[in-house]
Amino acid sequence: MLSLRWRLVAVALGVASVGLITANLVVYGEVRRDLNGRIDRQLTDFSGRRLLVRAVEGADANDANRGRLPAVIAGRRAARTTPGAIPGAIPGAIPGSLAEPSTAPFVAPPGRPPRSSFETYAELRDALGQLVAGPQRFSASVEEPPDPLDLPTAMGKPPKTPRIFEANDASGKPYRVIYRELRKELRTGDADGLVFAIPTVDRDETLTRLRLVRRIAVVAALGALAVFASLLVSLGLRPLRRIEKSAATIAGGDLSHRIVDLGSPRTEVGRLGASLNSMLSQIEVAFEEKQRSEAHWDAGWRFTRFRAA
Repeated sequence: MLSLRWRLVAVALGVASVGLITANLVVYGEVRRDLNGRIDRQLTDFSGRRLLVRAVEGADANDANRGRLPAVIAGRRAARTTPGAIPGAIPGAIPGSLAEPSTAPFVAPPGRPPRSSFETYAELRDALGQLVAGPQRFSASVEEPPDPLDLPTAMGKPPKTPRIFEANDASGKPYRVIYRELRKELRTGDADGLVFAIPTVDRDETLTRLRLVRRIAVVAALGALAVFASLLVSLGLRPLRRIEKSAATIAGGDLSHRIVDLGSPRTEVGRLGASLNSMLSQIEVAFEEKQRSEAHWDAGWRFTRFRAA
């Protein structure tokens, strides 16, 4: 069985663990809620813009146009079929003019950070929830077509109240998705609804770091608390150890011994020591009276025997 010292330390660690874990869960939940709220605001804002709907339709009409000027694309297609044409050149363009694409590699201006890899995913749905355009990825750095999201099989009719949920694409990349009905002025052709998604990689990395920091902080705090509680309990139990030693001395026959340095009488240990000293005084007085009584009885018994002799 554990000693009183370690039981007190265990109780302190248990209470502190509950408090720290509860506080960390609350902080983690609030941070996650805040990050999700920011992503949801972006989803709601972007999904209500005419530019996004037009971009999905235009990109779907000509997948090769994604992220390029139509004239440049036409020139590159012509270069593949026209003998002697410069790859990437625009037909009819004067060599060396602004219309003629440069063959020199692009060098970013000094001191300017690289463009963000922020990307979005979008597709258009009809009134029954069937895909009519997309999926399309719009990104600052990624050019290849997106992997389709693992969306529910039956998306259903586009909801008037936006529905937000999470899904992964075929590679396992997480996205936060909004599915909503397009406003009347945004509907074109068969498009009645929009699926718009933003990857949550940054959010998940932030939360992963937060979980790691939280665990390290809890372990470090509990370790420091264990050391501090052990020292504090040891100091608090010193009077009990003195009482233990005094009890051993008294048990050896020294009834005049008293417990000293008890500390404040307002503490439990102080009151216990004072009570023990009072009890010891009464025991000592009773023992002395018993000794005097025995000595008196022994003297009387001897005197009686002397007279009888």
